[in-house]
Amino acid sequence: MRRTERGVTLLELIIVIAVLAIVTTTMVPGLQKLFENTARRTQMQNMVGLFHLARTEAVSQGTIVTICPLDGSDRCTGDWQKPVHVFVDPENQRALSSGQAVLRVQEPPDSGSWTVSVGNRGYFQYRPNGMIRGTLGNLTWCPESADEKNAGQLIINMGGRLRYARDHSGDGVVQGSNGKPVHCP
Repeated sequence: MRRTERGVTLLELIIVIAVLAIVTTTMVPGLQKLFENTARRTQMQNMVGLFHLARTEAVSQGTIVTICPLDGSDRCTGDWQKPVHVFVDPENQRALSSGQAVLRVQEPPDSGSWTVSVGNRGYFQYRPNGMIRGTLGNLTWCPESADEKNAGQLIINMGGRLRYARDHSGDGVVQGSNGKPVHCP
């Protein structure tokens, strides 16, 4: 009785490795775009949820609600790479003090970064009537690759509503609140 050996020849192994290398090099850029698009959607939806919560609570509690990252002394800071807090702020202190309710904390993104433009402030506030208190603003999320085609922007109007920036020019980059393509630093 003869036994036949089964196995792979060196030539077959080289061909399989070459095919895998070609497939991998063509798929990696597409996968990166997919991961960045997923991260953008997740981060933007989380931020929209924070703003909706803040607006709803301002109206239902009849008080000012502040959205901002906090520094070491629990005061609003402009560093949106820190955890973002939503809290009741009836005295408009833009700081968390004892007795103030923290409604939610959003941890910073695992990848990418937020850039916020809100006049000379680093915070947003809602009035008891649901309108934004202070100036208009926007929040821009950029992926780690800084590819503007994977960036997104949330624009806040005086009524306190958010809208997603859109690509009106068809170049793959959304136009921000100023009508120009968003820029990732």
